[in-house]
Amino acid sequence: MYRRRKAKIAAGKGIDWGLAFGLVRSKRHGIGLWHWGDFGVFQNFAVHFPDENRSLVSLTNGARGQRFNRAVVNLLLGEDLACFKWLRVQI
Repeated sequence: MYRRRKAKIAAGKGIDWGLAFGLVRSKRHGIGLWHWGDFGVFQNFAVHFPDENRSLVSLTNGARGQRFNRAVVNLLLGEDLACFKWLRVQI
């Protein structure tokens, strides 16, 4: 489906970058493609796991939207993804 290449710049533990999407390692779901946006009170998050054909998109209109996104992703995927730690999202 896609070829994984070593990241040129280490983004953090469990994080790499590829074609504008972040790559995150999940213990339960494999490699995931993720992206986020933050425009003040509008915050969003998306993740896709190609091996499982599973995706999750969350769009919020609150300044604490990423906290909500992290909580929802944790609940639905059953684990805390490293990308939220990299984004410094607190629960």
